[in-house]
Amino acid sequence: MTSPMTDDIFADPMSSGQPQRSSGAWKWVLVALLSGVLLTGLMCCGGFLFLANFGMGLVSREIAEQLEVTPEFQSQIGEIVSFDPNYTESFSEDDENTFVYDVVGKLGSGQVVVQHLTDDDGNEVVVQAWLVDEAGQRSPVTLSTE
Repeated sequence: MTSPMTDDIFADPMSSGQPQRSSGAWKWVLVALLSGVLLTGLMCCGGFLFLANFGMGLVSREIAEQLEVTPEFQSQIGEIVSFDPNYTESFSEDDENTFVYDVVGKLGSGQVVVQHLTDDDGNEVVVQAWLVDEAGQRSPVTLSTE
């Protein structure tokens, strides 16, 4: 007859004789990996959007300075308070060099459609511009020929 002590010599001391449950650590590793991939993707997309928005802000300032001195802006908009790109409206334009901006001035507000190009020195040059009234009618903006 064997004693219970001799049978337990080779037994796992951590085992209680019951079936072991899965630790679930693999689930946490999977969650961590997926979170890392998602966070990296968001950072890349967010960084791109930040840079694009920053670049459009610089372009907007150059365009606003050129348009603010025109007779149409002086009489209808006045001194520009804000001049922001309207991406939704801009995407609906057929020409890739034509952008729509929401403008607010001391005398009025509205939208302006601007066709502009970048010159050899990296400056934005307004080719054509139109003020858009509430009915959606476009009236041309007189540009200086300097």
